[in-house]
Amino acid sequence: MNAAPLVSVIVPVYNVAAYLPQCLDSLVNQTLKDIEIICINDGSTDDSQIVLEDYARHHKNIIILQQENQGQSVAKNWGLQVAKGQYFGFVDGDDWVREDMFRLLYEVASPIQLDIAMCMVLSYSEKKKAFFEDKFFSEKPIKSQHRKLFSIKNAKKEVFYLSAICCDKIYSRRFWISHGFMFPVGLKYEDIYTFVASITRASRMGVVDYQGYIYRRDRTGSTVNTPDRKIFDIFPISAMIINDMADHSLWEELKGYLAHFLFHRQYRFLQSMYHSLRAEMFDEILSFWTSKDAKLQEMLRAAPLVCKQLDQMRKRGFRRWAIKNNIRTSLITVLRYAELEQLVWNILVKARLHRSVYHHRMVSDHTC
Repeated sequence: MNAAPLVSVIVPVYNVAAYLPQCLDSLVNQTLKDIEIICINDGSTDDSQIVLEDYARHHKNIIILQQENQGQSVAKNWGLQVAKGQYFGFVDGDDWVREDMFRLLYEVASPIQLDIAMCMVLSYSEKKKAFFEDKFFSEKPIKSQHRKLFSIKNAKKEVFYLSAICCDKIYSRRFWISHGFMFPVGLKYEDIYTFVASITRASRMGVVDYQGYIYRRDRTGSTVNTPDRKIFDIFPISAMIINDMADHSLWEELKGYLAHFLFHRQYRFLQSMYHSLRAEMFDEILSFWTSKDAKLQEMLRAAPLVCKQLDQMRKRGFRRWAIKNNIRTSLITVLRYAELEQLVWNILVKARLHRSVYHHRMVSDHTC
């Protein structure tokens, strides 16, 4: 392998020993041979390190880095510091790729010096052991731009409908370094931030109408399937994106599209997240968009459809919204938005009444 490989593949690894062989097999068997595979073990407590070391013994282009558990952002940023490839991409340790993905992307990107080249995503359900078409990954903008050279200037609407993950793309190392992109540390959904930052600054992008990346859904222990409060990181991530975009030369033209993009990301999480947190997410969405922040208000004025949806949410409230959208909610969540205090009070009053009647009956029976 050359000192400067054509493509560097960065693989964050955290407790994915059961899936890691499939991921690494798909990488070491790439038809593009001049690649380096940089695996960052993010403090795994399972056998992930053993798997990595076994593969590294047999494949000289595998580089292993180890760190204490600090999250995917730190792992990715470290991998970027080590990467030497002309282009680089990312693969999550529990996913895998088609064996010709990086060759096809590189052959599209290199001849015309694209900043970003991307393909399509195919989802795989771990529970059902089957592939499926995932509405989260839109095909329409991909197909409309197939093998066309485009940028944010001539495809403003389309780029915001592209998948916001980094794993279905390769990036020019020169382009990335020149803009100083970094994954935000300590926050989930780091891909969304770098997605907006990069696609709005790339002058040359290209798409291949090809499902090269396999995205594993429903995996036990996955960072996207764990019911924790990190899902609310979407709000500081959204705020960071707005702050970053506020000085963009195309702010006036992009602010409406950006409002749609951020709102619908948050709304998708509301629809698909664990039911015990939905009521709080509902409140947080309304709170975020009713902020007095000047830039955010500019965005809303440029996005009347977002304003309409927010107005409907405010008028309906969570309980009516949940019923209308046929979303399952836990009893405590519904009660919280169904005059809980009054309901509890009524229960207590009835309980006291029953005790009073029971006591009266006992006294009467004793008297007789």
